[in-house]
Amino acid sequence: MRGYGVWGFIDVWRRKKSLWWDAKRIFSPIWIPARQVFPVGESVKIPIENRYSFTDLSELTVQWQIDSEKGNIYSNLPAGSIGELEIPIPDQIEAGSLLILRFFDSHNNLVTAHGVQLGERKPIIIPEAYAGCPIIEEDEKQLMIKGEDFTFTIDRNTGKIIPSFGPGLLRLPLFFVDRQESKNAFNPGGLEYAQFPINGERIIDEIQFLRREYAFEIVIREHFKDFVGSVSILLDKSGCAELSFDYVYSGEAFSMSEFGLQIPIDDRYKRIWWKRQTEWDVYPDDHIGRSEGEAKTHRSPENVGLIPRFIKPDHPWHLDENEFGTRDFRATKYNIYKAKVFADDGSGIQVFSNGTTDVRANLAEKGVLLNLLVSPIQVGRDNQMGCPVRTVKSGEHLSGRFYIKLRIIENNSTLDFIL
Repeated sequence: MRGYGVWGFIDVWRRKKSLWWDAKRIFSPIWIPARQVFPVGESVKIPIENRYSFTDLSELTVQWQIDSEKGNIYSNLPAGSIGELEIPIPDQIEAGSLLILRFFDSHNNLVTAHGVQLGERKPIIIPEAYAGCPIIEEDEKQLMIKGEDFTFTIDRNTGKIIPSFGPGLLRLPLFFVDRQESKNAFNPGGLEYAQFPINGERIIDEIQFLRREYAFEIVIREHFKDFVGSVSILLDKSGCAELSFDYVYSGEAFSMSEFGLQIPIDDRYKRIWWKRQTEWDVYPDDHIGRSEGEAKTHRSPENVGLIPRFIKPDHPWHLDENEFGTRDFRATKYNIYKAKVFADDGSGIQVFSNGTTDVRANLAEKGVLLNLLVSPIQVGRDNQMGCPVRTVKSGEHLSGRFYIKLRIIENNSTLDFIL
């Protein structure tokens, strides 16, 4: 059996886990049902429910914040009542800004916090590959792609990349799927966790290089145990590209926990940043599922690796790490709008989505793996818990599409392109 650690809201050292905040929000004595409102005039009214049994809201400090503007408001809403909070709207506040409400008790402890979007959020713009085909130079073994600000040399048979200019991609993106573990104490005959293809099983049948009028297309056709399909990379001369894949499964049904494309990159890229669609709009800075954040592979260069179980850690729970990096770094970023894995100089790989792509990064033997995952929003869920698990059956297609951007810094200047 695989070990997942001790469950609960705190660990054995009484450090708060990320679930602590989720429980605090779910069982909050202050409840605000609104996630979005449309301001009228110089203020906005927010519905609120006081779920305290005895406490009047006048006993709490209510703080509001919009961008850098903030202030306090007074309310004497009785216990067990429903009412409204009227919040002043500062001048020149952009549509889509987040109004944050924080409630503190008489000891200045945070009771709860809630975010409300003011008006419509700006539309998400995802770039597409239509700028024209890059310059192609090729021989029997290799193919060189020259864009406006990048150059890649690709092994025609393996898809491995020799970067002449750009972030350290080690190989073209390839498909993978994870089988969920079903073997446990109650089901000893269940299946163990597995990631397909297993090492050595992947067989590349053909790599096609196709010149299009608006872009250059690379198609990788392959097969491995019970799967056959292809990955397509559409790249234009400005660097814009889209990655897509389609595979057919032919084996016995099993439950999978994730599937998508993997991009191996070198070990310079040890930081991740993300902005995503979330259950709550306000999170503490140490929550691994926060709406926006940044994380590193290690706590610090001097403090790397596992800590013996009998030694009390001197760092918070989200900075515990194993061979895949810190919890904060390796945690899946669900339903992202933007994400990037990057180096200290700012160069890296960016991902764009409308909230239907998941991203996960982890340390690997030769660097870092960037995993682009098809979100359960697109494929549905099999269970009532809402976990990202579904059953794949024989004859079923697994497909997806991603948009990625590489950020290059050379001689203190920034060049952006997509791949």
